Amino acid sequence: MGFDSGSFAFSVCHMPAKMPDDALERFAGRKAPPLQYVKDKEELGWVTGRHLLDTRIDDETAYMGGYLHLVLRSAQRKIPPSLLKAEYKMAEFAMMEKNNGSSPSSKERKKIREEVRDRLMEEMPPSLAGTPFVYDPKNDLLYVGASSRAKIDAFIFFFYDTVGIEPVPFSPELIAEHFLGYSIDSIKPLSFSPHRAEGDEDGGLGRDFATWIWYFQDVEGGTFEVPHLGEFGIMIDGPMCFAAEGPGALESVIRKGLPTQSAEAKASLTVGKKIMKAKYIMAREKQKWSFNLDAETFNFQAVTLPSGEELDVGSHFEERMYFIDTMRRAFLHLFDAFLKRVNDPGEADALAAKVHAWVSDLKSL
Repeated sequence: MGFDSGSFAFSVCHMPAKMPDDALERFAGRKAPPLQYVKDKEELGWVTGRHLLDTRIDDETAYMGGYLHLVLRSAQRKIPPSLLKAEYKMAEFAMMEKNNGSSPSSKERKKIREEVRDRLMEEMPPSLAGTPFVYDPKNDLLYVGASSRAKIDAFIFFFYDTVGIEPVPFSPELIAEHFLGYSIDSIKPLSFSPHRAEGDEDGGLGRDFATWIWYFQDVEGGTFEVPHLGEFGIMIDGPMCFAAEGPGALESVIRKGLPTQSAEAKASLTVGKKIMKAKYIMAREKQKWSFNLDAETFNFQAVTLPSGEELDVGSHFEERMYFIDTMRRAFLHLFDAFLKRVNDPGEADALAAKVHAWVSDLKSL
């Protein structure tokens, strides 16, 4: 699944320059190679967002709903180790029978292995995988459909090699400093534990924000107004993964039941742990978004969008991109509201006191 249907994962990247005028020609020049040329080495190349075998990249195939939508395809033939071992043994036994039971020499074994490997490699179907992207020129953004940092890094390298532009993945610190105008060095970590020394709960802006949303939901109602978009509500759900810096049990994961009501979640906050990953639900009127958030990278996983209307393919894709853009704008507006509070020393101290009282109340429930 990708941006066109179902649930998916994505990271948002800033595009430091506009796409070159000959971008389509460049993507077509690095299109995925024919599958008959794929061997045991991974082969990368571009295909359209229509399917992983569509290597015709032009004005008709590369755009969906007005957006440039392509996929970095990887292809590789792999022989299952158990099959390879069994085929080796069969070939060796056949040679032993031919040689009246004498074992093949090391030179003969090497030849057998090469012949078996070459034969099986031709028989194996290539394994295909894809990392889709959508380019939003209006906002200078690139949405990359991947969840792991390794895949995102590999995508960025190949993208830069193709068009000469290096997308910059959003992170909490990058957004705060370069796009919202805050000095992150002046923002102190938000303390959640009433029993920890001040400054002893570092973990980054992302973890502070992800954990603050839980407080915002419980104490302040979880609703917020976004200019030109209306009122939204947000709530946290499980699974929840907590983490802390320093020695001891650094991570704890709570999956079952009602994680926000569990003793384990309350205990995690008390000992200075903060949310590293969790599921969030965001709503506006009858529309609902749900996603798992990696707090350190602001990577969105298992994203589900509001139900749309039954439209043609292009309009359906455009509608989903509208929902993604709305989600991004609402999420960043809430992040900005959080930063305003923790960036003001007086407001930050008052917020910390309220948060400590909230955590104490959680413990008593």
